[in-house]
Amino acid sequence: MAGDVQLPDDQAAAGIHADPDSVHSVPELGRELRRLRISAGAPTLRALESKAANLGEQLPRSTAGNAESGRHLPRLDVVQAFARACGAGAAEIVQWRRAWQRAYASRYSVTANVTTTSSAAEPVEDSSEYLPAEDATITRTLAAMPIADAAVRLAGMHPETAARRLTEMPTTAAALRLGGMPTKAAVMVLLAMDPSRAGALLAEFDPDAAARLVTDMAEDSAVQRLSTLLTQPAASILAAMSPRRAIDFLVLMNVDQVAAMLNVMHEERAVELLQATPHRRAAELLKAMHHSQTASLLQGMDQTWLTEFLTAIDPVQGGELIGQISRYHPPMKGRFSLADLLVGLNRDTAAGLLASMDQTLAARILAETEPRSAGELLAIMDKGRATLLTAIAPGPAGELFTQIDWERAARLLLAMDDQQAVECFGRIGSRGAIEVLRRVDNDWAAATLRRMHPFAAAGRLDDLDAATAAAILSSMRSWEAADILGQMGSDSREAVLTEMQPAEAGTLLAEMDRTDAADILRYMDSERAEDILATMEPSDSAQLRMDM
Repeated sequence: MAGDVQLPDDQAAAGIHADPDSVHSVPELGRELRRLRISAGAPTLRALESKAANLGEQLPRSTAGNAESGRHLPRLDVVQAFARACGAGAAEIVQWRRAWQRAYASRYSVTANVTTTSSAAEPVEDSSEYLPAEDATITRTLAAMPIADAAVRLAGMHPETAARRLTEMPTTAAALRLGGMPTKAAVMVLLAMDPSRAGALLAEFDPDAAARLVTDMAEDSAVQRLSTLLTQPAASILAAMSPRRAIDFLVLMNVDQVAAMLNVMHEERAVELLQATPHRRAAELLKAMHHSQTASLLQGMDQTWLTEFLTAIDPVQGGELIGQISRYHPPMKGRFSLADLLVGLNRDTAAGLLASMDQTLAARILAETEPRSAGELLAIMDKGRATLLTAIAPGPAGELFTQIDWERAARLLLAMDDQQAVECFGRIGSRGAIEVLRRVDNDWAAATLRRMHPFAAAGRLDDLDAATAAAILSSMRSWEAADILGQMGSDSREAVLTEMQPAEAGTLLAEMDRTDAADILRYMDSERAEDILATMEPSDSAQLRMDM
């Protein structure tokens, strides 16, 4: 069947390549489309139809065959679908669109004999050079004609000639006549015009009609014309297009210009366009917008898209954007919380975002996050940012520490400055304190405990084994250790002193209240008590013996 034509193998293997830039007529367009199919491995038209369908395009076999025959000008969407099915990328599609536009323009000769309902006395274009007065007469005649008749006449002219006529008319009159022309003819006229004049005419159209014209242009040509418009008209035209086509233009336009258009666009449409934009480009646009508008748009995003977006962009940018959401729209419109968003990310990304945020915001998000997930995030954050625990209320901070393995918890505390470490350590429960103290060196433990209130520090040591508690107290200055020892339970004090060398124990007892020291010695093994007293100053030991 004709619809299943297979190009000869020798052609397919001949190293033939299509050259859309060489196209200037309909037959040349057909020739280059045939060459394109050959360069793609010479698939049958049936296979080409199937490939197009897989790409979401419609390309019936008969339509594809007619397109490459060169006998008739195919529709632009047919050429694009044909090229995509043959593997053409975005840049090549632009070349094929330009090729189609040149083929379209080639159908108009410089001389056009157009039959209209107008009088035979009306001027008709020919290939001669008009004098200025004659040019003006033709333009005035076209402007005075009924709009439909003038549109027919203009559509029959060469695009450059029609563009010149419309440029000479008042803007509104020109736009009305351009609007009466067939879409393809109007597009070719707009392309032949100065971009600023074309933009002025597009601004006269309703957005849907203007969008139809711009959609059929090559991307660079469309961007040239859209860029001449004021922000609101340009935004309205882009909003009237399909998201896919609008993005073709947005990625080529100036970031600040696009951001301004998104600012004035209906929020739902702006969200739709941003979600169709490549992530890094979307990040650039959001950064260029006013912070409150950025936050509002991010609020409207689908959580799945936000998750992919935050994963793809730089963590610092992501942290800034989350900060804007929090600052301008804290409730997330009841759809999902910032904590939910963070938990949905992979752990490395989430930790990177937290590390790049304002510390107060990061602490608030962590406090709202389910403790186990928050603990996992804390465990993989860089040590400098782990200090944000100090910005969390005591209850949540202590609970977060219970969700981290104790080796990591100890490392986090060791990474903090002294005062921060004291604050965080003080928020950990008794069991957690024991686990941490067993894993840190005695000097760190001593430095942290001596900055705490003696009663609080004593509570931590009361639950610790006597040998470890004794080693920690031995790392302190004697009067500091004595203050803490005096606040410990009686059993714990005796056990700790028993673990110390007699001289060291004697030094601590000498620093304590004499009554407390006598009580400790009174209930201690008598032999051990005598060993300790023997190391003390005679006056101190004598006084203690009297009080025992």
